[in-house]
Amino acid sequence: MQETDNVAVAALVRDNLKKYRLDIPGTVYFDEGLDRLSDYYGNDGRKYFVVVDERGQVIGGIGFARFEPMEDTAELQKLYLKDSAKVVSKESIMMN
Repeated sequence: MQETDNVAVAALVRDNLKKYRLDIPGTVYFDEGLDRLSDYYGNDGRKYFVVVDERGQVIGGIGFARFEPMEDTAELQKLYLKDSAKVVSKESIMMN
């Protein structure tokens, strides 16, 4: 994840939360750090991968971070996708 991805990823997360009526206090929807995820995931033991479509538009992302209580273990964090990225065709499955 790069600093230039911050705005698009924050919008993606907030859009997903709002869709499921989770745009409520106490969720990441109101977390100021959401607007600067590249700062958080730019540290050792943390990575965020941004998924873009053929036009370069952000359609998803997923984060990983070291899970401190367990050795050699990572925690999946902030997996969000646009609805268009959630559709899997039979053709794409067969090609993989």
